[in-house]
Amino acid sequence: MATARPLRKELGKADPATLTVALKPAPTGCAMKGVAALSGRSCRLPCKMECPMPSDRKTVPAANAGRLKSRVASPLWRLFADRGGNFAIVSAVCIVPLVLGVGLAVEYSRATRESAEIQNSADAAMLAGAKEIQDQLADGKTQAAALAAGKALAIRFFKEQYGSPDGFKPVYVVESGGLKGEGHYSGTMPNAFAAFFTTKEVKLDIVSKVALGNPGFIDIHLVIDNSASMGVGATDDDVSIMAKAIKCAFACHAPPGHIEYTTTTDKARSAGATLRIDVVKAAVAGFVDKLQAAGFDSKVRLAVHSFSNTLSNDVAPTYDYAKVKTSINALELNGDWLQGGTSFDYVLGQLASNVGSSGTGADPAKPRKVVVFITDGVATNVMYNQKGDWEQVSTDPNYVFYEPVYNGRYQWSIQGFNPKACWKLTNLNKVDLFTLNIEYLIPKKGTYDNRYNLIEDNLKDKIDTNLAACASTPDKHFHIQDNQGIIDSLDSVLGAMGGKTLQITG
Repeated sequence: MATARPLRKELGKADPATLTVALKPAPTGCAMKGVAALSGRSCRLPCKMECPMPSDRKTVPAANAGRLKSRVASPLWRLFADRGGNFAIVSAVCIVPLVLGVGLAVEYSRATRESAEIQNSADAAMLAGAKEIQDQLADGKTQAAALAAGKALAIRFFKEQYGSPDGFKPVYVVESGGLKGEGHYSGTMPNAFAAFFTTKEVKLDIVSKVALGNPGFIDIHLVIDNSASMGVGATDDDVSIMAKAIKCAFACHAPPGHIEYTTTTDKARSAGATLRIDVVKAAVAGFVDKLQAAGFDSKVRLAVHSFSNTLSNDVAPTYDYAKVKTSINALELNGDWLQGGTSFDYVLGQLASNVGSSGTGADPAKPRKVVVFITDGVATNVMYNQKGDWEQVSTDPNYVFYEPVYNGRYQWSIQGFNPKACWKLTNLNKVDLFTLNIEYLIPKKGTYDNRYNLIEDNLKDKIDTNLAACASTPDKHFHIQDNQGIIDSLDSVLGAMGGKTLQITG
């Protein structure tokens, strides 16, 4: 009798006619003898194991058996049936997409980093070019020359930052009261891994936009002190020249046509002295040129006022900058009847009524209002009499005394600036008020007057403090001690109203 063997080992030696396969286990509790008797074959399985019963067998046709044998014997089948090689197989199948995925991530990171570097270089280059244009215009260069210089600097700056100027094209234009610039970079970066799927290179398109701030619609009122004290020499040297030429440097600066000190200012200028009124006129005219060169003459109107004892409205707000410059250049010390002194309270009250309330600047009908107030801050209650004679002065009936007052209330009095005089302009009208204190120069040699001591020892510090309090904000006050300071302060006015605010806009 044949001995029963495990099914896997018996498959290879099965009877060609039939193949016996156990489909389900034998009932529990069978005895070795019982199993042997029922099957007609001896059972050598351990006693606790159960032998298949004859009723639990099915017969598979011989044809199907051959196919099953072929499948089992197939090397591919054995490969997949062998679980010991799963790691190597999975690794081999996945390694290609894994490598490509990592490669694509590296290339994306590289492209992002490259784009950021180009963007930063372009932004820096466009800002540098715009600043160059701004400086060129400030120096009086033509708009075309300034734009060309700015473009050249932007390209050069981009090359220094990024390493190559290829592909970078900056463009600047002056329009509608502001400077705008737009730089474009177009280039490619080679691909390695992405070349298997898409293209061999990635396109890089970078745009950088800058703007020189557009202030909106503004009315700027240029208010210039042309009282007699603005006829003092502009520098210490000018004061000395004036004292030597006309034997006077204080309270003797009368305009042409007066009985006393006839043609004093002409004599001082002929001797080579520059007066404070001359320096102020030149600086303000230069300010107008810069506004026009920057293209602000389409949105910023200019008005010109001069003052002594009262306010003179010389030019109403206008876009005609040539007219404004003509008025400024013609400005002289006020030697008219009932003029010559300085009455700040009365003048600033008149100015508030003339300027009106500030608007939003969103349209021409509601312009922002800006006042640039230029003075030495020394108030006097005198005025020329009808004969135009300093020796027969009259006191100003509109004059407001403000302590400390020197030399008495009912004589030729001198006092500092009253900050309360600005209240209506700044608090009611919401006007942006800039104050420029042209410091009163005291002669160091060649002449003497007791009033020097009054100003030097008692008024100068108070004047500057009070003019600073008068300004809309502390940063809108400028203490000017030399000729360049006037120019610098007016440049700051331009910047504060938006004319110098460079910014990246895209």
